[in-house]
Amino acid sequence: MKVVENFLPDEMFRELSFWLCGGEIAWYFNSTIANEGEAGSLNCYFTHTAYFNDEWRSNLGGDILRRLVDKIKDQTVDTEWEIKSLLRVKANLYPRTETLQSHDKHFDFPFSHKAILFYINDNDGYTEFEDGVRMKSQANRMVFFDGSKPHNSTNCTTKKSRVSLGINYL
Repeated sequence: MKVVENFLPDEMFRELSFWLCGGEIAWYFNSTIANEGEAGSLNCYFTHTAYFNDEWRSNLGGDILRRLVDKIKDQTVDTEWEIKSLLRVKANLYPRTETLQSHDKHFDFPFSHKAILFYINDNDGYTEFEDGVRMKSQANRMVFFDGSKPHNSTNCTTKKSRVSLGINYL
């Protein structure tokens, strides 16, 4: 695992946050987060898949996401975390609930690959990894990890929503 704080310059981070947290993005409802029959009646979230199956799918915000991926490629000097081929770029929005809910463990794809979680807003939610490490949602924090290993998300209780961006790649 690798963590990078304040990854984007302020102006680029504001642009990305404005797009992901504004009213122009199309969010799509998902009745489950990790697994069918997941525990907890309020375990649902919204997603926006911007890149999948070798194509950019998002008209709005596509430019900022392409620039983000290019910046990651330019800034990644550690070959272990280098992006060679994109698999998916997906934004996640977890609605606030009264109590913090930990979602079921899952893996992003059932084959060896790498993942990045980029947190968009500060809140009390977190991502928990297989080894028990909990990475708190902190704006402009980027976490590189093995997306084929079990991990889980939470919602939040301190903001209207918890917003993150997931990037899966080889």
